[in-house]
Amino acid sequence: MKESVCKICNHNRVVRLYPVRDYLTGHLFDLVRCNGCSFCFISPQPSPKEMGRYYPVFYYGDRRSFFEWVTCYLRVRRIEKGFGKKKSGRILDVGCGKARMLEMLKGKGWHVQGTEIGVRPVHEGKNSQGIDIHYGSLEEGQFSNGTFDVVTLWHVLEHLPNPRTTLREIRRILKADGLLILSVPNYGSLQAKLAGPHWFHLDVPRHLFHFKPENLVDLLEQEGFQVGKMNRFSFEYDTFGFVQSILNLLSSRQNLLFDFLNHQWSFRRILNADIDGGLGQTGLPINRKKFFIGSSLMFLLSVPLFLISLVFCPLDGILGYGGTIEVVARKSPK
Repeated sequence: MKESVCKICNHNRVVRLYPVRDYLTGHLFDLVRCNGCSFCFISPQPSPKEMGRYYPVFYYGDRRSFFEWVTCYLRVRRIEKGFGKKKSGRILDVGCGKARMLEMLKGKGWHVQGTEIGVRPVHEGKNSQGIDIHYGSLEEGQFSNGTFDVVTLWHVLEHLPNPRTTLREIRRILKADGLLILSVPNYGSLQAKLAGPHWFHLDVPRHLFHFKPENLVDLLEQEGFQVGKMNRFSFEYDTFGFVQSILNLLSSRQNLLFDFLNHQWSFRRILNADIDGGLGQTGLPINRKKFFIGSSLMFLLSVPLFLISLVFCPLDGILGYGGTIEVVARKSPK
């Protein structure tokens, strides 16, 4: 195996679980488990220079929608609940995207900043609402010690090449008793076990690490955080993850519903377009008639699957096997 050293504990022995194919490029990666700390990660991990090819512009899609508004609204509510009686504070959102959540918080009186390593706008530095955004890694932001009351990472930690280093930096820039709120896909979830390499939230190689609740808690405590609350259900992620994972099991065309919703494809455009990495995946010719029929059946099936998910996912979360881990943790004293 080309890469076998765990970046969490530096152990050099891993167990290969199964291969997973990137739905955008068709490249294969191994999902492995560390013998030392039991963390799961992909191997080999692309270098920072190589990662650019796995984040094409169309990967981000057009997410300014009602669904994005709902997601941001729910996150704001979780932040306010975790922050307690205080009305506002200073917050940093790591991986803030277009900073829609920060816009909401700014309207409530918060002092907001964000970081983003994704697609950069023509005019960097501030978005259309004047939100201060640093484009680059968290470490490159060079924030001062004890700057923020709250730091959030919404489905970001799994993308980063060294989660331990990131958490260490977050602890440094948090104020005493500062709050960390983060969420990651739950590799220990029932939907991950059922779907295996077809689980929507594997998303290799963009998701470099795959967390289970016990692994995440151990890592947070080792890096100086006290875990106060853990939730194992996220309506906006678990329901869609369930639907798309089941569809992936039924079809060789992976994440088609996600592509359709995220990039606003139409059947006419699909049928007339040259098959690219986002749809053809392998780059090989396909039978357009079969593709159209199969895709139509998949979209029709997504409706009853979504209704099933409304029952399955909350129950799954109550039992502790939901598809998302969301943690609220405090910076502990040294």
